[in-house]
Amino acid sequence: MKFTVERQSLVNMIGLLAIKPAHRKQSDSWMRLTASGSRVFVEGNETTCGVEALVMSEGACRVRRSVLLRILQSYHPRVNITMEGRPGALQLVNSTIAISGFNPVAVAPENFRSFVVTTDRWLAGSISTDPPSLDDSSPMSQSSDGATLRTRGP
Repeated sequence: MKFTVERQSLVNMIGLLAIKPAHRKQSDSWMRLTASGSRVFVEGNETTCGVEALVMSEGACRVRRSVLLRILQSYHPRVNITMEGRPGALQLVNSTIAISGFNPVAVAPENFRSFVVTTDRWLAGSISTDPPSLDDSSPMSQSSDGATLRTRGP
């Protein structure tokens, strides 16, 4: 299992799982993390949430909710984070978390609460890769040594 997801959306979803159902004495300490299709899902305490992600390979595992939440929060300035799961471990940037029940075959839940991606800079790219235009409509000026200079502007 390998995917890239918006960090803050994942933190918000995991935060929702901390709320225990009214009819239970305590909340689950483990949650299910699933990457399937083009979404990442978290399930626990009778709550299921999903967000769009760039899923390179599908899979599912169980991980301690509080541990994953603290590690995700420690990468605060990052907008997106890539996670890679394998039997026994989940790799996040420079951190490794112990997991259980790893399964390379993932099935998406039928009913879930959807979260919206708040930024698509990681998909579209925040910097334009197009070279500056060199057509004749660009303003030009002469330097003191007679060379032609191009200036930016309308």
